[in-house]
Amino acid sequence: MINISNIMQSKPEGFPNQRLFRLPAELERRAEVLPVCRELTVTDTGYYPESGGHFVERPKGIASAILLFCMDGCGWVKAGGEDLKVVRGDLLWIPAGLAHAYGARPEDPWRLYWLHLAGDSVRAWEHWIHPGGTGLHRWRVEDPANLAERFEALWRRVDDGGTDLSLLRMSAEAHLLLADAVAARSPADARARHVEQRIDRSVAWMREQLHQTVRLADCARAAGMSPSHYSAEFRRVTGIPPLKYFNRLRLRKASEMLDAGDIPVQDIADRLGYANPFHFSKAFRSFTGLSPRAYRNRMKPGAD
Repeated sequence: MINISNIMQSKPEGFPNQRLFRLPAELERRAEVLPVCRELTVTDTGYYPESGGHFVERPKGIASAILLFCMDGCGWVKAGGEDLKVVRGDLLWIPAGLAHAYGARPEDPWRLYWLHLAGDSVRAWEHWIHPGGTGLHRWRVEDPANLAERFEALWRRVDDGGTDLSLLRMSAEAHLLLADAVAARSPADARARHVEQRIDRSVAWMREQLHQTVRLADCARAAGMSPSHYSAEFRRVTGIPPLKYFNRLRLRKASEMLDAGDIPVQDIADRLGYANPFHFSKAFRSFTGLSPRAYRNRMKPGAD
């Protein structure tokens, strides 16, 4: 447990080689009315490669949500009744308005990337970051270097001159960063990692079976799990049932085959294990909104 009263010679910023950007008030007001930008605006961002004595306390929180990313070293965060140690690869999400404090651990100060985010879609991103939960949330990525490159890509946009286009680019980079942060999430414990490895193994098996129809029991066997357990865990990990996932893989492959050349639709249906062209066409239309022939013809000259 961190005792804030014992922290001496602390400061929120002003570290050697730090990078720090705050969106000027005029540009923040501009972002609030720009399409796309008003959905997600980076109001502050930065990186502290050296952070001995780093300490921030906000008893009333702030108007923006905060994303912290520990690239190396150690830190801590207190918010919502939780007191968390933060280590390499950890991300922390602090919702807007939540009272909090955080800082570097003196024995091994963190190297820290951070963002403050505002906009209409922040609450929607919280759904992806902390499904079904509220308040402070911590998760970890297995490869910090890859996510650090996303922060660096965002940083390269902060000095674009304050034009509308620069605000758009910052917003787009922030969306990509959050998507990668969610997608790179490491399972919280050894059991969860083991389950996800089994799910990944079954997906790899599915990709080799696109020429035929498969059953739930076949997919579960590839994962080494019972069908009921497999189905529940697959839905937890991916958000959709296994056979729906498999059918999407087949239909994506069908899209590639239609784009690639003049393979007859009936041959594509046969190669992907559909009972007949009618069943294939019905499934394809449901997935893309177009029949296979209309999908193929959409890029031809004169097509609507």
